[in-house]
Formats: sequence, C-alpha cells, structure tokens
Amino acid sequence: MSGKRLDNYTVKVYTLALLRLAKEEMRYRDIARVVGINIQQLARYNKGWCTPSLERAKHIIDKLEPIVGLKARVTKWMLSNDGIADAMELLRNPYVLYLSGYDCLMRFAGYRVTKILSMNGEDSILASAISLRLLKPLVVADSIGDRYVTYVSGDEVKRLGVSNGSIGKRDSVLIVDAVIRSGVDTRAMVDLVKSLNADVAGIYTLVCYEHARIPEDIRVEEVVHIKHRVD
Repeated sequence: MSGKRLDNYTVKVYTLALLRLAKEEMRYRDIARVVGINIQQLARYNKGWCTPSLERAKHIIDKLEPIVGLKARVTKWMLSNDGIADAMELLRNPYVLYLSGYDCLMRFAGYRVTKILSMNGEDSILASAISLRLLKPLVVADSIGDRYVTYVSGDEVKRLGVSNGSIGKRDSVLIVDAVIRSGVDTRAMVDLVKSLNADVAGIYTLVCYEHARIPEDIRVEEVVHIKHRVD
C-alpha cells in the first residue's frame, strides 16, 4: 500500500462493514448498548444515509471488533473445532473472507505492496480476497513454475515456483498463508521471493502456531496465535 497511514475513507468503510455484520446477528438495541450510540443514528449509518466522523468510526471499531470482528470469528470457529485449524473449512465462511481483506489492509497500511503471493489451493482463496481489497495483482505459486526453489517438507523434496516475469526485482511481495503450522511452506515462499531479488513486504495469516519457524527479519501479521506445539 502507498501512503503513510490508513486513509479516513477506508476506516469509515470498515466501520460500516462491521455495523452491517453486527446487524446480521444482533438487534439495533443491542448494538446501541455496545457502542453507546442511539438506535436512530446507527440505522442511518447502516443504511448509508450518512457516515460517522473519523473519531466515532474508530470508537465503533473498538467496540464491535471484539464481538463480530475477524479475530472473534476465527477464535469462535477454532473453539468449536477443538483448536484444529482446517483452512478450507475456515475459508468457506464468507464473513472471514470479507473481513480479512479489510484486516490485512489496515495492518499493512503504509507498507509498500506491489504483489500478493500464495501457494496454490486453499491459500489462494484467502489471497484472492486480499488481492481484491488491496487492488494488487495475485501470483499463485505451484510445483510447475518456471522460476522455482526446492525445499524439504517432511520426507519429501518439493518444488515451488512461479511463471517468468510474474515477480520482478522491483516488487515488494506480501505473502499470504491462511494457516501457518510448521512454517515450512511459508519459508519456501520467502525463499522464492528472495531468489527473484524482490522484497518481502510481510506475511499475513489467519492462524499461526507458536512453534512455526519463520525468518525473524520478516514482518508477520497474524489474526490468531496458537500455543499448541505442532510436530
């Protein structure tokens, strides 16, 4: 993203998104009690008749995120699945995809991002939502790409690559990995970007396990952190 801070418009749009998601699950009376704003004003915001001031928008975000925000939804889903993060199951939830785009945008505001990179499969679903929100091209890595690295995962030697020209030395790449367990695949994507002489803007993930091994010099933004050891 260009710019040194998140623009006011995006903050307000995200506020309205949270309000509309809250309305899917709560009555106006309950939302009003949580945010401390009268029902009539909330209805005007929700219907798009007017927008809150920047200060009020931030207040609404602070109050609603713990209830209907992305972290709340991912945590609730994890608890209902005994702490097992199945990325495909998680990404079937449209609200997770909807909110993740805004969440990533806000976390990486002020950082230079020119490309989004993910592995083929479930990660590309999340990466597509983020690419759409950040308006940056999506590059999907697979085993047949022309420019590639090899790495060891378990007992296998794997290949991960992208097509010629998809990432250049002037790019700053945001890596998207829906669930980081061991960090092996994530490190492979970092190595791939570096092998192309491009910069790694950071890593975005919904769930990261504590013992995942990720290069310490890379910025990692995680929605939920899990302390369980992964063998």
